[in-house]
Amino acid sequence: GGCNQCATGGFKDHLEGFVYLLTREHAEFVRDNQIGITNNLQGRTYGYIKHGWTLIDHRRFAVGADARAYESRIKRMQTGLGTVGSVPADGYQLRSTEAWRTGSGLITVDNLKALDMALKIFEAKQLSEGENNGISKLAG
Repeated sequence: GGCNQCATGGFKDHLEGFVYLLTREHAEFVRDNQIGITNNLQGRTYGYIKHGWTLIDHRRFAVGADARAYESRIKRMQTGLGTVGSVPADGYQLRSTEAWRTGSGLITVDNLKALDMALKIFEAKQLSEGENNGISKLAG
């Protein structure tokens, strides 16, 4: 915990940041994805790769806070779709809140552009549902 600006370790919002997308095969026709943020792409993903994950895509952000904001949008989508906890934590730093499995409600993807599309659809649907709820409250 603590302040992102004051912390001596962890992600630094003011530095260059990366969003990364990992995948691994869990079983035949079952795949896991995981998203994360880092200021050091190679250093952060090295251990995952050694433990069977594959780095399939990443996106560079000049300011880490923008990477954090993107990751937060993805996490909101995961929560909204109920995918949190669909991948049990394993022995290597896996945060199941940032991972999802085939069939969990969010498609497993091969790149961040596909994840962007899923995010746009989710956010548009949320906005539409919010507008419809507002209209029904006015009419009620």
